[in-house]
Amino acid sequence: MEVHVREAGANDDAKVLRGRIRKDGTFSAGPLAPGSYEVRVSMARGARASAWHGVEAPAEGLELAPAEGGSVVVRVLGEHAGLEAALLGEDGRVEQVLESARGSGPEATYTVPMRAAGGTLLLTERYSGRHARHEGVQAGDDVTIRLERGTPTRARLPNVPWPFAPVWAKVDATDGRRTVIGSIDDAARFVTFQGLPPGRWTIEARVGVDRTYVFRAIDVEPGQQDVLLALVESDLAAK
Repeated sequence: MEVHVREAGANDDAKVLRGRIRKDGTFSAGPLAPGSYEVRVSMARGARASAWHGVEAPAEGLELAPAEGGSVVVRVLGEHAGLEAALLGEDGRVEQVLESARGSGPEATYTVPMRAAGGTLLLTERYSGRHARHEGVQAGDDVTIRLERGTPTRARLPNVPWPFAPVWAKVDATDGRRTVIGSIDDAARFVTFQGLPPGRWTIEARVGVDRTYVFRAIDVEPGQQDVLLALVESDLAAK
C-alpha cells in the first residue's frame, strides 16, 4: 500500500507526495512545512483509495484504511506487453489499477485490486492500442480477456521552421481514462498510432529542439488520417 499527501483544497489533478506503508502498517510522509494538508491511503497506483482526510502538519496518530473491496484475477490471452488497466465505476470515478511492463503468451495472469462496488475494467496495451472492455466486474471474479486491435490513426504537425533538427520527441493520446503511446518521424512532421480504441482522444506531441514545443489536437476519432495538431506552447505561439 501507499500513502498520498497533498495541500488542502487541491483538485484531483494536483501532484501528491507519495510514501510507502511499512510492513507493520505504519507510515510517515515528509518533511512537510507546517500547514493544512489532506492525506489518504490506497493500494498501489491509487486503487481502492480512501477518502481524503484533512490534517494539520505536524500530525501523528492517524488511522486510515483503503476502501472496502478485494481483487480480481484477470487472465489476458495472447502475447502482450506494456499493459494498463483502469476501473471505471458507476459514479464515473476512474482508478488506475494495473501497470505492467511484462508480457507473456499464450496467457498471463494478473491480480487487480477492486472496489467493493466493482465496475467496468478497461485494458489497454500502451504501445499498440490493443484493448478490451469488461463490464460488471466484481471483487472475487476470475475473468479471461483477449485484446482487440485498435484503429490506425495519423496526425501531422504544422510547418514549424525548426532552428535545427529535433533532438527528442514524445507522443501520446489520452481519453482521460487510458493512454496510448505514438511515434513520430525523424523530421517531426507526422505522428502515427498503431491503433486507438473507440472513443474521442486528445493527441499531444512534445518536440525538443532549442526549447520544448507542444502540439495538441482534441476530440480526435480513431481512424482519422490527417489531423492537424496546433502549436499550444513555445515562444512561437505568440508570433
